[in-house]
Amino acid sequence: MILQGKVVCLIIGHTPTDIILVPLPTSIMRRPQIWLAPTLASAITGPLATKVFAMSNTSYGAGMGTSGLVGQLGTFETMGYSWDVLLKVLLICFILPAIFTLIFHRIFLKLGWVRPGDMKLKTLD
Repeated sequence: MILQGKVVCLIIGHTPTDIILVPLPTSIMRRPQIWLAPTLASAITGPLATKVFAMSNTSYGAGMGTSGLVGQLGTFETMGYSWDVLLKVLLICFILPAIFTLIFHRIFLKLGWVRPGDMKLKTLD
């Protein structure tokens, strides 16, 4: 049950929570290539958001991603609160990044660049 709460915190992405929950020296510092898949997913969804879906954001929401949902709220503020914008936000900020990250992660697993357990979080249980 504790792990599920950690996953929700990491998805929403509050920086102090990340620092507490992600054991940096034992995961990211040890295996920095675990960031390749989400970084490449961002490299794809960023241009899709701006060039294909013509999304915009506020100056304080731009670049925030899902950190406290500031980026998404900024998008609604500039583009309006409509079903069309909601679908774009869900697709660009959550659905496509998850799909692309999973695809890249599986490719990197086959190449041996990442291994099962590289992202395992240690719990205090």
